Amino acid sequence: MKIAIVTDSTAYLTPDQIKDLPIRIVTTPVILDDVTYNEGEDITPEEFYKKMAASKDFPHTSQPRLGDVLTAHKELLAEGYDTVINIY
Repeated sequence: MKIAIVTDSTAYLTPDQIKDLPIRIVTTPVILDDVTYNEGEDITPEEFYKKMAASKDFPHTSQPRLGDVLTAHKELLAEGYDTVINIY
């Protein structure tokens, strides 16, 4: 059995922490003033806090996109993994 893990960006695992491990990270959408950002890709924590301080609304998140999760699973299947543990 070959096992991998898929989690989202709220796990805050760095590339160094998961290097050489069968872990995939999918982004969590962060919505701020009706604009959606991909956490860790489109907006840094510093930018997020700066925008949040100036925001009229409290930010919120959504679950990872299903397409991103499916892509991660397909990549792992192609790499020979037969079991995936999802941690969100």
